[in-house]
Amino acid sequence: METYFRIDLNVFCFVFAAVLFVSSRDRKGKPFLDYRLFMIMLGATMFQIGVDVATLLLDGRAGPAYRALLVGASTVYYIAHPIAPLCFALYSIYTLTGSAGTVKRLLPFFLLPALGSAAVSAVSPLAGWFFRIDSANVYSRGPLFPIFAAVSYFYFAFAFVFTILRRRSVDRRTFVSLLVFSVPPAIAGYIQALHYGLILIWPSILLSMLEIYVNIQQRKLSSDYLTGASNRRRLDEYLATRIREACEPRSGRLLFSSKRVLAGLLVDVDDLKSINDNYGRPAGDEALVKTARLLRQGLRSEDFLARYADDEFVAVLPLSNGAELSRLIGGIRRRFEDERSSGSNYPLSISIGAAVYDPALDPSADAFIGRLDDLMYREKEDHKARRSSM
Repeated sequence: METYFRIDLNVFCFVFAAVLFVSSRDRKGKPFLDYRLFMIMLGATMFQIGVDVATLLLDGRAGPAYRALLVGASTVYYIAHPIAPLCFALYSIYTLTGSAGTVKRLLPFFLLPALGSAAVSAVSPLAGWFFRIDSANVYSRGPLFPIFAAVSYFYFAFAFVFTILRRRSVDRRTFVSLLVFSVPPAIAGYIQALHYGLILIWPSILLSMLEIYVNIQQRKLSSDYLTGASNRRRLDEYLATRIREACEPRSGRLLFSSKRVLAGLLVDVDDLKSINDNYGRPAGDEALVKTARLLRQGLRSEDFLARYADDEFVAVLPLSNGAELSRLIGGIRRRFEDERSSGSNYPLSISIGAAVYDPALDPSADAFIGRLDDLMYREKEDHKARRSSM
């Protein structure tokens, strides 16, 4: 009876996760990294629940075929178990830093515990380290099971501590949701580790994922539907956070060098009205989408891009030094030149206002954007003057 109750609970959790997975799927555009990590977490959890149900059905059944299936299912379960906690740690880093580059740099470090756990899990059927299957085909935990559990707790603990250290980087709602995520699985996992047979971990993880799902939906509200770039609301939040950090060099910015500078670009599509009038509104929308794509290609993974107004985009760039800004701008201009030379149906050019943030000149985010806007209009006037003289 107890086994059937555990199976029923797992099936309920699987159905709940499947509904969440289907409702979260996004086939439009290139999703944010936090969305991709969330979908991996959700998919890994569904897979784990399915394997868990298989082990419950196979446990104690006599026969070599059942034994082989139970050994295989248990091994796969242990190997795959760290995936969801690992993704949550990476999700926390991305949410708190807004930097996909930081996530990529830290990924090898975070893979080490998971790979070590996978290696021990693979030999456990023979060595009995993490788990054992006795002659009666009954599963039991091995003497090194606490090490296996510690791997998952490592990811949750890192996310918890990192969230505390970076609490000023996000709004209060996001900060609380990141803290709350790791608490239910940590408590449930501890109780389940002490009392084998309880099914607490999957309901607790799905409860936490529901909170992330809400945050993902909130992220969609912060994106520009046409271009996929962040919208004005998200830009205001992000730029205010980065300026606050730049003005507080002693705030203990983990993973960011205190020597880095903050820079910005304000990019305007030249003569967008002319494109709309001469080639049609769809061509104007295509020009905006193409501009966002070329800007992303010219920027780095850790740079932030938002659609600021109808034909204007703003990029926020953490740089090692001011000279790096000129190199990035040069790369962006070359991409637009290549696009024009490729035989586009309409001329696509941009004007750029660029500057390094200076607290003395930019007392607020609006002042910084205003300075970028002035610099952009100077370049736009230069473009007009050159065209009129030709």
